[in-house]
Amino acid sequence: MICRNEQRARNARQDIIENTGNTGVQIIIADLSVQCDVRSAADKINHQFDQINILINNSGLITNEREETIDGIEKTLAVNHLAPFLLTNLLWDSLQLTENYSPMRAYGISKLCNIMVYPRAG
Repeated sequence: MICRNEQRARNARQDIIENTGNTGVQIIIADLSVQCDVRSAADKINHQFDQINILINNSGLITNEREETIDGIEKTLAVNHLAPFLLTNLLWDSLQLTENYSPMRAYGISKLCNIMVYPRAG
């Protein structure tokens, strides 16, 4: 899990372990509104794992006022779209279907790529 708040991440990890029995849940602390944090998280994942079977991008942010990230990007766009897009691209080699090809997995990945790119909002 990539989380920005370590204590909340630990609590979520504990809930997952208690509900599933899976003790293999790992935490990476990163602020997804900061592109260098996204890159650092991807580097950690790429160094730790040779293959990623499932990637769930579930970041979400709503702000009351317009905010910009330290990268100069509107914060909602940075967290809700750019971070998952950047992370997925940085992890792409680990997500490729080079072994155990499945037509439905290939189809799912291709459709995911379709929805990850959309026209710029005016």
